[in-house]
Amino acid sequence: MSSLAVLINAYSLPTGRRLVAHREVRIIADRTAQGPLVAHLDRALIHDTQVRRMEVEFRNNRNRPTDSGPLLALDMAGDRILSALYDGAGAVVRANVPGTPVAAARTLLEQIFPAGVAAISQKPLEEQWTETDIIVERFAGDLGPVMDALHFQPYAVELARIAREVRALMRSTHNGMLTLKKLTDARQVGHQGMLETMARVIGLFPEETDEQTQRRAELLGPVLTQQEEVRAARKRRRPPTDVNPDTGEVEMTDDIPG
Repeated sequence: MSSLAVLINAYSLPTGRRLVAHREVRIIADRTAQGPLVAHLDRALIHDTQVRRMEVEFRNNRNRPTDSGPLLALDMAGDRILSALYDGAGAVVRANVPGTPVAAARTLLEQIFPAGVAAISQKPLEEQWTETDIIVERFAGDLGPVMDALHFQPYAVELARIAREVRALMRSTHNGMLTLKKLTDARQVGHQGMLETMARVIGLFPEETDEQTQRRAELLGPVLTQQEEVRAARKRRRPPTDVNPDTGEVEMTDDIPG
């Protein structure tokens, strides 16, 4: 299908799938003399080729053990604080004593530890502290009253201090190493490029007539094919797989968050 309603509800594709789709669309656009669209696709392909390299670099970096003793010590200290918060809130909930902040404890567990503390502490270093930064912000923001009710603010203050030191040490230790944020931002630019492709094709053939629907389907067929693969994975509640853009063969499940 290439109705406007379907095209507007587009999933973000893994980078390899986006490359496959854009390469095939470019062949069709070139054959049908869509010069401005071809130029856009060339830019998108150059960008996503670089994103693929970034993904490889990121996977290699996050599996590389750190040589920084101070960084490891800070990471362990952060893990201990998260464990103390999780255990403390859990104890309040289990005891369920009238007059104690049971509701606040439940809120903390639901909002910060829905899958347990290990779901945070066992992540690769960069991902763990990206999530911890968000937790620190929430302790200072919407979850501030919860922390007050549980008398956990000293833990929040100490976790914030450790997070600042971790970030400073990671910057000096990594010395320009690719971060999750940089990769996520680059992926988002790639997704925006795909959305622009779809918008350009819709702009060329905006009507719901049989002829224009067919022209849209011809140009965007490769994108819709990859979209359907992602849609099917989500329907099965599985993360979408990526593909090798040079062979089309299925690769790993996309294991990088964001």
